[in-house]
Amino acid sequence: MAPQTDQERWISVGCALNVTLNVALQEYAEPLLEQYLNSIPRIINQTGFNNCLASQNSIDPKPLRFDPDNEKPPPAGNGVQLCYRALLLHEAELKKLPATEEKKNRPIPIDNVDEFARLYCAEYTKKNTDFKIGTADSSSMLNILAKASCFPDPVRTLAIHIRDKVRNSWAHAVIALWDDAKFNSAFSDMENLAQLALPNCQKLL
Repeated sequence: MAPQTDQERWISVGCALNVTLNVALQEYAEPLLEQYLNSIPRIINQTGFNNCLASQNSIDPKPLRFDPDNEKPPPAGNGVQLCYRALLLHEAELKKLPATEEKKNRPIPIDNVDEFARLYCAEYTKKNTDFKIGTADSSSMLNILAKASCFPDPVRTLAIHIRDKVRNSWAHAVIALWDDAKFNSAFSDMENLAQLALPNCQKLL
């Protein structure tokens, strides 16, 4: 039976977004991010306002620009801003050093795909010491899909749209906004993203 009230529609969207769709996106994103991580240097180097992946070539230690030059921006968005402060080791590593210029250039290792995924999430992700792609919330997953250039442009574009128009609107919990039109539009967008990410799957929503 279809939801009849604004509150029922809001609840239905939340269940679809945060459970059904989000689990599918976690399974879709992890192998692509891992493949991407294995194709680039694994050292993050924060230099002033530039977030860089430092070269591991001892002959030429100059950092490689990863943001924004090497990270293709999404078709409908601006340059990608990596959030190095979301890394667990960032503050711990920097606190070991004196307040010198060297402190700014301290390399921070990226050990696994879950740490790599933090770069595309908000700074508050650092508070979740057990953060993993397989348990990431819908906000984090949509940010990862929108920002990481290993995902196809149609997926990135729709992830931005769903993050801004569905997930954020749902999280603000203005129940009166969820009329039939907004409800149907949200489900259509989520279904489209599911089909783009997992074209061979059965209907998710």
